[in-house]
Amino acid sequence: MESSLKKLGTAGKVAQLQVVNNKIQKVAFMDVDGTIVDAHSVHYLNLIHKGIAARLFHLGFTLRLMLQGLYFHLLNYLSCDLFDRYYFSLYRGFDVGGVEKAIKEILLPYIRVRIFPAALKEIDELKKQGFHIVLVSASIESIIHALVKELGVDNYIATKMEVKNGCYTGKVSGYTVNHHNKGRAIKEYLERENIQPCKIIAYGNSKWDIPMLNLADESFVIDPKGKLLQWVKNSRTKSINWQRNRTPLVGYLVYALLYPFKRQWIEIENSIPKYKGAIIIANHTSYLDHYFIGSYIVVKHKRRVRFLAKKEHFANPISKWLHKSLGAVPIDRNNARSGLKKTLELLQDNELVLMYPEGTRSRSGKMADFKPGVLYAHFKSGCDIVPVGINGAYQLLPTGKFFPRPAKVSLKFGNPVSFVSNGMAQEVPKNKSEREIMLKGLQDKVAKLAEGKYPI
Repeated sequence: MESSLKKLGTAGKVAQLQVVNNKIQKVAFMDVDGTIVDAHSVHYLNLIHKGIAARLFHLGFTLRLMLQGLYFHLLNYLSCDLFDRYYFSLYRGFDVGGVEKAIKEILLPYIRVRIFPAALKEIDELKKQGFHIVLVSASIESIIHALVKELGVDNYIATKMEVKNGCYTGKVSGYTVNHHNKGRAIKEYLERENIQPCKIIAYGNSKWDIPMLNLADESFVIDPKGKLLQWVKNSRTKSINWQRNRTPLVGYLVYALLYPFKRQWIEIENSIPKYKGAIIIANHTSYLDHYFIGSYIVVKHKRRVRFLAKKEHFANPISKWLHKSLGAVPIDRNNARSGLKKTLELLQDNELVLMYPEGTRSRSGKMADFKPGVLYAHFKSGCDIVPVGINGAYQLLPTGKFFPRPAKVSLKFGNPVSFVSNGMAQEVPKNKSEREIMLKGLQDKVAKLAEGKYPI
């Protein structure tokens, strides 16, 4: 039996991947940029150059790309062929070995944190259903080859570039896997691999993917907008939304209202994930705590923060609108189990969930012992815990008061914490003393972050 991993024109040659034969019944073709990964080929080019060039030379290259941003957009608008021809010419002189090293050491870590979690879930589901999964991209094959290994899928179709004396010439070998060529490349792939599937599905996110989507028995467009959305409505294609939740506009208003009460708002770099779910924990001394944390993350990270609020807050229309706009979820405080169940559902949907491990607001401003609910949510979801310390919110608006007092509030975000392996859900430790040590560690982190002008 001949291996399917031989060269297939523009389909790449992948080492040590799954061997394909004509018994394949179901195939899924997936675009990469904007569909699986929140990135663009120009980002890839710049990061690869960073790995192979001297620092000063790379700075000049980066400035050149920035200044040519409008030119790139114009070329892309006029013709994807014009864009690709110019784009690939920028690889001229790049050492092939250096490019592969840069992909492994610089580009893959960049891509890894920009893969949509919902895309990973979809890929896992396709695997369970027995689909042969092929990535289809106009990017150079070295990049997509590395991503195939990263995602554990079967194969790829990507653009192959000419190489001379160990360096890229800046010209494409064959044709670029773009727009109309995607359909052509897929047909060639199926023919040369002797695959005659009974079902083909395809995923894309732009008008350039339409030829590929039209070949499929069932196709999906990720977060379609504008003319693409209209095309989706007029075709048999389905639209799905897996990129990110809309940022509530009211969050910006709340941020502006609270800004005059700011003392210092400090965040460790990368403490808030871009797309994945996470548990944010904080000390709870004021009704304003979730507004400070939620509005900060809305403005700085363009993400919504969900938090559980007692159902009484949804009793009147104004309060209901405000709480829902900011991400509140109504719960019955007398049913703790339902609250934890809802928390897990939100985390599984890759939401940021704010939890107060003390269980309720402090009436004295002092921090109480943490309860184990946060550990249950962490172990059952596998999501990281992001500790946050608040100082001054109690002095600004303590429990039982309705009007703010003259005080300034500090917010400090700490490094994410995890007690699970590789972000995978697992059982909560049965040993009580082990759980207590974990809770004490989390409480100490929050207490340290909450230190400031006012005692906690």
